[in-house]
Amino acid sequence: MIRAGLLAIGLASPALAQGLPVFDEAQGFEVLGAVDDGVLIDNAGQAFYCEVEEGAGDRFLVLSLCLPILGPEAARAAQADVLSAAADEETFLAALDGLPDMAFVPAIEAAMRAFGCTVDFGAGEEMFVAEVARQMAAAAGHDRALSADAIDEIGEMAEDAADIMLEQGRIVVDDDTRTARLQGCE
Repeated sequence: MIRAGLLAIGLASPALAQGLPVFDEAQGFEVLGAVDDGVLIDNAGQAFYCEVEEGAGDRFLVLSLCLPILGPEAARAAQADVLSAAADEETFLAALDGLPDMAFVPAIEAAMRAFGCTVDFGAGEEMFVAEVARQMAAAAGHDRALSADAIDEIGEMAEDAADIMLEQGRIVVDDDTRTARLQGCE
């Protein structure tokens, strides 16, 4: 669970590593603790999550994939870099798929505001899903047109974030009118 979250934040990509801290064994390191199938490491003042594998003959352990642990602002900047650098739709969708659910909340909110704060699902949700996809692409700096399949895929990715917003009371659904309203939206 923790590893999946760190991978989502880190989006382990060679292009991303350009602006991120890189584990440097020559600087030495301190193991801070064990997590899932890896360890937390302090390397020259930067925290990393590293996977651990058994060495030859099972006589030692080897740090394999080491991902920097980022704060929220650094993670947003790194995610934006990866998303905006996506050269094609497939790469863009793969990068989006690595984002945590909550990364879709601003796009959902913006789409609901674009619909006047209330979405009428009785009239069909395709236009709303297309707006969520458009908002997500715009926020990521992805200025290429999205195919219908990509819009559907982004809509599916955003469903868990919408469910969280429902649970938190940020979106209220009226089953009688088949509408959803963004709370606090005027």
